[in-house]
Amino acid sequence: DLSKVYDDWLRMIVGRGRDWRRVWSLARSYGVHAESSDQGKEHWSKSTATDGERVARIGAIKPRKLTKRWYEHVHIHKRDGKFEIALDERRLQTPVDNRLRIPSHKLAFGVAHEWMKQGESIRPASMPLMQLSCTAIDRIPDTRHMVVGMILEHLHTDTICCRAIPTVESEPLLEEQKRVHDPIMQWFREHFRVPLHVLQGPVEAEQPQDTVTVLQWHLHKMDDWSLAGLDVLVQCTRSA
Repeated sequence: DLSKVYDDWLRMIVGRGRDWRRVWSLARSYGVHAESSDQGKEHWSKSTATDGERVARIGAIKPRKLTKRWYEHVHIHKRDGKFEIALDERRLQTPVDNRLRIPSHKLAFGVAHEWMKQGESIRPASMPLMQLSCTAIDRIPDTRHMVVGMILEHLHTDTICCRAIPTVESEPLLEEQKRVHDPIMQWFREHFRVPLHVLQGPVEAEQPQDTVTVLQWHLHKMDDWSLAGLDVLVQCTRSA
């Protein structure tokens, strides 16, 4: 589900198995501001960054040039069930000037932490969670069919389905592949109720069309944020 995609993505970027309470503690120590009541309800600090007049446009940052850090603090604001990031009093906007509204508080904490970790210069390449958020807002709605198609292409060369060519030397590798990958493939078959073939050697082989069709249907059911996170995971693991 959506929270599972966020957790998997954040663990890959920030560190596998990281305790999220510690991530939030680190974010607070670097100046990410939020307040909590004794009852545990969240009350977010208010500033003029949410009035629509003062904004920080990410598109103004030059990826290949150094942009001097001009802000001191990073604030997280909760508005209508979603989270916004403000640099001092300026609310963040995406590269195409969409309002940066994040549906997950965990992801918002991660984005805020990335902005606070910037040094004297702002380096967009060092903020993968920020890039993921902008992709989900700016890119996925208009390129959903293309993204789904790229994910499906990995199904025919999926690393989980690939097996080494049987030889005396490859026997230990084959046994390890069966031990690790076979349970995952079996879960896929049972969960989606479709066949999934083993691919022998480093060659492309077609998976059944029914399998592609069912997976395509499930991908299109995902919301923009889940699809953006899954797309990154697929590119990193070479596995759909």
